Amino acid sequence: MQYEPTSFQIHDPQVIETFIARHPFGTLIAVADDFEPCIAHIPMLLEGGVSSGLLSLHLARANPLSTFLLDGGRVATAIFHGPHAHISPRSYATEPAVPTWNYMVVHLRGRVHPMDQAASVAHLLKLSAIMEGEGGWQPDAAPDGYIEKLAGAIQGFQLQAGRVSAKFKLSQNRAQADRNGVLEQLLASGDAQARELAEWMRTLGVAGSHP
Repeated sequence: MQYEPTSFQIHDPQVIETFIARHPFGTLIAVADDFEPCIAHIPMLLEGGVSSGLLSLHLARANPLSTFLLDGGRVATAIFHGPHAHISPRSYATEPAVPTWNYMVVHLRGRVHPMDQAASVAHLLKLSAIMEGEGGWQPDAAPDGYIEKLAGAIQGFQLQAGRVSAKFKLSQNRAQADRNGVLEQLLASGDAQARELAEWMRTLGVAGSHP
């Protein structure tokens, strides 16, 4: 469970879905029976939107986390990390102030169940189609049976989230003048993540105007 001050909580399903679609590469964490955390960094797809709470993912069969999750019903947490940036107190109109860090993150926690081989292959093909986009690589470019052979080393899973937690720390707890100063700092930055934070601040109406 993450610490979620009210100011930073996001509940709008469309906003959360857009965020995950933009940042599909996340962290999957489960705690093994010996209390050792099992962690994997993998792409994940949100199926049917936040209301369904269903994530599709895959792991190498050789991964110990895969072996652990094959015992259906294990609980895991998927974490999607978004842009983040240092915020200087020089951005604020209000004094005194200290530096802080703004960031965006979504957690989905729930039980994980393995897919059969056909569903695992279908997941891999769907993931590739989304990531490649129109005009990208197509499965028929591979020799017959090649994808199915490689997929034998992969195990697909679905996580059914019982809890969805979105925390967007975008200076919402500051005065409007401070938020506008943060927006200006981020827009002036040469860092792509800082500029994306600025985009989200505008989109969510935290500072500036909608694009």
